[in-house]
Amino acid sequence: FTFLEGGSHPEELVDRAAALGLTAVALTDRDGLYGAVRFASRARMRGIDAIVGSELTFTGGARLVLLVEDECGYANLCELISIAQLRGSKGDARLELDDLTARTDGLIALSGGERGRVERALARGGLQAAAEEARRLAALFGDRFHLELQQHLTIDEAQRNEQLVRLSRELHVPLVATNGVAYAYKD
Repeated sequence: FTFLEGGSHPEELVDRAAALGLTAVALTDRDGLYGAVRFASRARMRGIDAIVGSELTFTGGARLVLLVEDECGYANLCELISIAQLRGSKGDARLELDDLTARTDGLIALSGGERGRVERALARGGLQAAAEEARRLAALFGDRFHLELQQHLTIDEAQRNEQLVRLSRELHVPLVATNGVAYAYKD
């Protein structure tokens, strides 16, 4: 539902998830919680578990997806969004890794897909650089940090996913399969 990126309203995404038989779905707006209330309300009406989160942007452009587990996590996510928004300019939120310190309780972290911190480290510095970044995030989130696999059929995706699977095995960091959904319907 992120402005100028998503083409469907939160209600449409929930309705489509229900039509596909999904029991849970997440909404992760970029650097905010713009559609969270509409999303959660519709999910409740449809009997689907709503997972609220945000894809936060760091200085340098790398991203990290944070999903809310509980009230503490929601408060921490709101604080992180505020810090990032205040540091950047309009439409250009910027978080620093140090901002996460003491603000990870109640949050699940996903590495962020092709623009994620780990994935960018992988592209720039190889497996060793990605491992260092994954260790930093795992130190902050513990077993609530997951490496994110995505299948959008892009050029480098298969190789990146193979490397992330290898990294997962080496570091004992769990994997999660996701997709960057921007539209409720293909057309």
